[in-house]
Amino acid sequence: MLQAETAAIAAKFGYVSPISSQEEYDEQYPAEVNYNPKDFDIDKKETHPKTGSVYLTERTSKARCYWRPYNKENRDLEGWYDVPSMGEMEEYCLQDSLNPAGDWVEPDHPDSWPSILGVI
Repeated sequence: MLQAETAAIAAKFGYVSPISSQEEYDEQYPAEVNYNPKDFDIDKKETHPKTGSVYLTERTSKARCYWRPYNKENRDLEGWYDVPSMGEMEEYCLQDSLNPAGDWVEPDHPDSWPSILGVI
């Protein structure tokens, strides 16, 4: 949930959370599915995933998002990551955000979840 200070500031600006229950908080953020791994062709660059590419896993129907770190020193972390929950995304838009590697960044940083998923 939101940190107390962030919640107080948000409330002063009239922000009301659209999340009404713990179940909704824990639900995976409904990221737009825009990639099909079956279309991948190593010889066709246009079929390669890029940051923000999202697909649903066949077995669990969980959304996974591709991330290529903005910082070249972290390129070894490039790959597929589970999309965060609805509650986490709300928090990441209102206060510092995690990136897929678990590092804290500003919400509008290119490596933040809100930026990667096109929310900010």
